[in-house]
Amino acid sequence: MRKLLICASVFAIGFFANWTSASAQEKSEPILYTYVAEWNVPRPQWGGMDQFAQSMTATLDKLVDDGTLTGYGSADPVVHTENGPTHEDWMQATSVAGILRALDAIKEADMASPVLANARHNDEFLRSTIHRYKAGTYQHAYLWVGSFAIKPGHVEDWSQNFKTYMAPELDKLVEDGTLAGYQLDTQLVHEGDTNTLDYAFVTTHADGIDKVQAMIRRVEGKNPAIGGSFDSWERDKGHSDSIALITLMKTK
Repeated sequence: MRKLLICASVFAIGFFANWTSASAQEKSEPILYTYVAEWNVPRPQWGGMDQFAQSMTATLDKLVDDGTLTGYGSADPVVHTENGPTHEDWMQATSVAGILRALDAIKEADMASPVLANARHNDEFLRSTIHRYKAGTYQHAYLWVGSFAIKPGHVEDWSQNFKTYMAPELDKLVEDGTLAGYQLDTQLVHEGDTNTLDYAFVTTHADGIDKVQAMIRRVEGKNPAIGGSFDSWERDKGHSDSIALITLMKTK
C-alpha cells in the first residue's frame, strides 16, 4: 500500500507539473494583432498609390526596428471586383498599443497623398492566436485570404480543428520556405457579424498556393470527417477567397 501511495503521489505530481506547464504555455501564447487598410483607387491613379506605399517604408522600418511593430506589408489584389479593393496594406504587432502608436507615427510623418483623396477606404483590426512567420523581407510573394461565416457557437470548434490538423502542416511549409507565414484571425473590432474567421497565408512563390491546396486535400483525404466538420460549422454561402501580389512584406 505504501508503494502504491508513493507511485500515486509521483504520478499526481508529474501530472500536475505537466498540466501546469501546458497551461502556462497556452496562456503565454503570443497574440498577433493585424491592422489592415483596404483602398479602392481609380485605375489611372494606381501608380500614385504605389508611390505612396513606398513613401511609408522608412517610417515603418523604424517601427519594426524599435519593436513597435513585428511586421508590415502591402499588396495589390490579383482578382478584382467592381467595388473591392485595388490596394491593401497592413501592420502587425503583439499589442493593441503597438498598432495605435504606429498609426500615430504615420500621421506625424505627414504622409498625406493626393491619390488618397479620391480613394474609398476600409479598415479591419484583427486578432490571432494561431500564427507563424519566418523573419525576412519578401517581394513578389502572394497573399491568400479565405473568409468564412461560421454558425453561431462554432467559431472555437472551427479554430481548434484548424489548429489541430492544418497548423502543423502549415508549420512544415514555413520551415521549408514554401510559406513566409500564416495566421487565423478573428475581428478585434467587429464590423457587424461576430461569427467570422479569416485565414491568411503568404507564399514565397506562386507554386506555394498549389502546395497549400494539395496539403489541404491530403489532410482531408486521410480523414474525410475533418473536412466534413469544417463544412458543418460554416454557414451556406459564407465563404469567399482573395489573392494578392505582395509588393513588399517585412517580418521579424
